[in-house]
Parts: sequence; C-alpha cells; structure tokens
Amino acid sequence: MSYILSANDELLLDEQTGQLTVEVLQGRNLVPKDSRGTSDPYCKVGLVAGPLGDFCGKPWRTSTITHTLNPDWWEAKKNRFQDKREEYSGSFVKIECWDYDTFSPDDFMGQAYIDVGAIPEGVPTDLTLVMAARPGKEDHVSGEIQVRVLVRSLAFLKKALEQANMSEEERAKLHKEAEALQQQQAAAAAAEAEAAAAAAA
Repeated sequence: MSYILSANDELLLDEQTGQLTVEVLQGRNLVPKDSRGTSDPYCKVGLVAGPLGDFCGKPWRTSTITHTLNPDWWEAKKNRFQDKREEYSGSFVKIECWDYDTFSPDDFMGQAYIDVGAIPEGVPTDLTLVMAARPGKEDHVSGEIQVRVLVRSLAFLKKALEQANMSEEERAKLHKEAEALQQQQAAAAAAEAEAAAAAAA
C-alpha cells in the first residue's frame, strides 16, 4: 500500500523535517488517588534520552479529566503531542500520568515508554501502555493508557514523494493546500494565545 502525501506532509518537506505525533486517547482502570475513590488524571508526554530516561526539556501536557479512573482524552481539544526533527531512530517517548490536586502536590499515577524506532513509519499505530512505577520508588499504580502514534521521518517523506510520481500540477495543488493549512494553524495559535491572555487578565 502506497503512502498518500497530505498538505501537512508538504509543509514538512518544505521545512526539511519529519514529524512524530502521539495522541493520548484514553485511560482505563487507573489508580484512585482522591478520598472519593477517583482521580483527576492528566498526562505529561515528551521525548527522553533513553528507554528509562527523563524528559528532554519541559514535557507537553494533556487536559485534566476530573473525577474518573477511565478518562477519555480523545474528546478533549488538547490530547496531541507533536515533535519535529529529521530522524527518529533510537528515540523514546515517555508518558507519565498524574492526579491533579488544587491545594497539594499532584500525585503520580504511573508511567510508560514508547520505542519510537519500533513504530512503522506512515502508519497510525495504536498502543496500550501498562502503567508502571518509577524505578526505586514504591508507587501505587494500576491500569493502562491507550495512545496512537504516527512517525514520518524526512527520509520517509522524501521516498513517499518519489514513489507518488506526482505531476507539477498535483504538487502545486498540494503546496497550495499546505499554505492554506499553515495559515489556519497560525490563526488557531493566535486565537489560543489571545484566549490564554484574556483568561490570565
């Protein structure tokens, strides 16, 4: 099956980069951390230096889903982590689950790692990640988190473009769609920044 290039892929080719996308879909049977027997879970997601490493920089964070042990993040607007670089072989993603607390430090609910190099490129891959404790700590954890991973390195996208045998007209159309997508993304980012500023005021 051949890979179909999209407007977003055209943007990546223009930028000479690949892209990793991790969608946090849902959690099931997570550990209760609140007195009422539920939790307010959210996830931190980011690239790490190795299979048991810590986050390289500040991790991205999902929305918080309140009063549940079975959160559905796929319904939330903020459930997608993205990273851009040329190559992903040897890369690992770490996912931590936390219980949000208003007046005390957040409680750890479990973690898991994804070997990005083991994910087939260009194919959205669903994974079920079993929550594990941190090394050397007696964390009380349970349950699993389901994610969807899509990896497209620059080399993969270039090969897909070669195999597509696109005409100049088809490539120009795709490029035009990419420019429109870029404008939409910029407008969405500006609106989000404006909303955040208004909320902070």
